[in-house]
Amino acid sequence: MPKLIIALMTVLLLFGCGRKEIPSLQQTSATPPAITKLSHKVIGQVVHFHLNLEGGSGSIGYQLDRAVLDPYCKCPSSWQRYSEMSPLARHQGERFSRLFALPLEDTTYLFRMRAVDGQGHLGAWSQTMQAHSDKDRLK
Repeated sequence: MPKLIIALMTVLLLFGCGRKEIPSLQQTSATPPAITKLSHKVIGQVVHFHLNLEGGSGSIGYQLDRAVLDPYCKCPSSWQRYSEMSPLARHQGERFSRLFALPLEDTTYLFRMRAVDGQGHLGAWSQTMQAHSDKDRLK
């Protein structure tokens, strides 16, 4: 009896339920998602980003990573996801402004952004942008 059960389970595993092939990504002819007209400005302890989102497969969003610049070695810490906007169709071609606080005084922060579309396609990372928090800038 146990041999019969094992034989039936083997047959079921080999020939039953679902397709037996490597999954493939859906090919699209859409342009890759991209962030265009990206600029930033630091005012006091706030960094202000301006950006446009274009391309992708209908819906588009962005990812923003942040690192801290080490004052001794002048090298960045590890990149951490700081903010993201989920892909939506209404974001296509829109101009966005985003404000982010720079919490530590006399610290240099590094930022990078990339676009992402609804199918998970990722755009290229932007150039690294620096923002130095300084409480005395508003005086």
